[in-house]
Amino acid sequence: MKMLPFWLTPLYERFTSQQSQRAHAFLFLGNAGLGQMALLDAVALHWLGGQSLADHPDILRVSRQEGKRDIAVDQIREVTQWAQQTAHGHIGRVVILEQAEYLNTAAANSLLKTLEEPPQGVRFLMTASRAGKLLPTILSRCQRVLLPTPESSAAQHWLQTQVKTATATEVALALTLHHGAPLAAQSWLVETGLSDWRDWQKHWQASVQHRRVATTLIDWARKDMTRFCQHLGQQAYLDGQAGSFAAWQMVRLVWQVQRALRQNMSKDILLDNLLLATDSLLTGAMPQLNLSGRRGVLA
Repeated sequence: MKMLPFWLTPLYERFTSQQSQRAHAFLFLGNAGLGQMALLDAVALHWLGGQSLADHPDILRVSRQEGKRDIAVDQIREVTQWAQQTAHGHIGRVVILEQAEYLNTAAANSLLKTLEEPPQGVRFLMTASRAGKLLPTILSRCQRVLLPTPESSAAQHWLQTQVKTATATEVALALTLHHGAPLAAQSWLVETGLSDWRDWQKHWQASVQHRRVATTLIDWARKDMTRFCQHLGQQAYLDGQAGSFAAWQMVRLVWQVQRALRQNMSKDILLDNLLLATDSLLTGAMPQLNLSGRRGVLA
């Protein structure tokens, strides 16, 4: 088992030192990229013994299937059937559920029934970044554990040692864009995040200079709207950190558009309206969108 990052070690030690755990379900809350799954793996192995989840018969890991938007009800039904089987060892069984906020309605209701009447000896370890997306009844049946975000200077020092090619400015940017989550920032730096950001900045700064959305940015946005939303949201978040209320409004509007995309609303209409809102932001006006769920488009 890999060593836990420094900011999770105290939580692991405190959590596993409690010899008597009365709760049967634990929900670990925190931004993505804090090391949630490494922590849950370590806790599960501590409870049941063993060196790896890969070959442990009493640990079941559940997450969204590749290419799927949600965790489906069939996956939770399989969990229920698995949990009712006899444990291979003498300690119990553990279900690890990743990103519980992606449970669809049927899956959430199915999980709730299991949490209300848990099989003997089965404990649930779950993660979520947005507790508000979960059913209140599920929340009420879990012991909530807040994941710590490391102090800024300690996170920067750790990240600099992990990605030695990154400058201090790039490290600070990565942490800011990922809300202080070091592992998410690390992935962003070592994969394509930084190069994509530099490409975005060329188009964005041209737009800022002319106080309107540049043609090159429009072309860039139409090639990949998901990427455009991601970068526009990050840019607005950065500008919001500097005190721009209009930028925080843009963050909210990007969230609206991303939610509308998941609801299969018209991508072209969504993008056109988002570009108009971006134009307003660049001219110093308050960006606005009018989302009409009834019509299924942005007016």
